[in-house]
Amino acid sequence: MTTRRKVLLGGAGVLALGAGGLVGRRVWLDREPAALPATDAQGRVVWQNWSGLEHSYPAQRAAPASDAELAELMRRAPVPIRPVGAGHSFTALVPTDGTLLSMDRMTGLVSHDATAMTATVRAGTRLSALGPALAAIGQEMPNLPDINKQTLAGAMATATHGTGKGLTALHGEVTALKLVTPAGEIVQCSRDTKPELFHSARVGLGAFGVLSEVTLANKPLTRVRKEVRLVDTDALLKDWPALAARRNRRTGPPARAGSGCRYADEPQDAA
Repeated sequence: MTTRRKVLLGGAGVLALGAGGLVGRRVWLDREPAALPATDAQGRVVWQNWSGLEHSYPAQRAAPASDAELAELMRRAPVPIRPVGAGHSFTALVPTDGTLLSMDRMTGLVSHDATAMTATVRAGTRLSALGPALAAIGQEMPNLPDINKQTLAGAMATATHGTGKGLTALHGEVTALKLVTPAGEIVQCSRDTKPELFHSARVGLGAFGVLSEVTLANKPLTRVRKEVRLVDTDALLKDWPALAARRNRRTGPPARAGSGCRYADEPQDAA
């Protein structure tokens, strides 16, 4: 099966082949990272990100179940403390020989406001679980990335984007958040309360502490009627400006065209 990881790693091999002769051939043949030992000399278990390009052997792994447990852990756990979600990021944000912190026990809907169309969610909630939880209260997020395995906190911390002209990245729909600082202080902030911390911590890369709760500005739940049919690519490209303009008038920015074989019609009321 072709995955984005294989395409990216394979693409790197193609570039190396074109530029490096035998060296490039070696990169191409070895494009999958070598398997790492499951444990190190101290018996610590390996952690790897999704691409396999980043790894570490943390001395301690922790999974707090409450703000109080998280605050205590921040004060006393071996440093560096690195929160981890799905390990989707390419960068070395998570590798640590100190404490690897999972938010997998801090998940789910906390509260919601049907009038303001907002929902407060625990930051360890996976995006794949967030959709059904919001749908149950008649809400949906305005935009989502193409990977739904991420935690809400991880997707925000790395500025995970969605798709579509005029749509913000995930953190753009956040109105408030709860943060546990490295000193173990539990801080509430929003656009009006501690705004400097709020705007910094929305895409904080973990530098300001660990997110424990996030309040999202959502929209009413809708249903979408989808029609799937074969469309000539040239005809689609010719008609695309008119199709996009029509959808903008009805629903906002259009969905991705993909391979040119799908049209999605307008959303319908969920009721």
